[in-house]
Amino acid sequence: MPIIQKKILTTGQDVFIENALKYLLRCKTNCCDWIVENYQKIRSEYMKSMLCLVLGFRGDASMIDFLIEEAKRFEREYPDETYDQGVALAVQELSVRFLN
Repeated sequence: MPIIQKKILTTGQDVFIENALKYLLRCKTNCCDWIVENYQKIRSEYMKSMLCLVLGFRGDASMIDFLIEEAKRFEREYPDETYDQGVALAVQELSVRFLN
């Protein structure tokens, strides 16, 4: 896990990002706390968007405010990109699980 976590912070390779997402969604260890603690250190905006999906599917209701703020940031800073879609899906997943 430490090798994957180190690469998460620095990589920009799409294939790694997508494989890391699959791994983090399925691994026994819930990495949500690590993601939140290290989120600002992550260099790739695409990686951040994908990690928001992990927070949505493996996190708890306390992540909703953070994810909403991230969705706003992605919309504001990257209006021509689709980074906000991962975050929107994560918020939707959390709201269905915890607010209904």
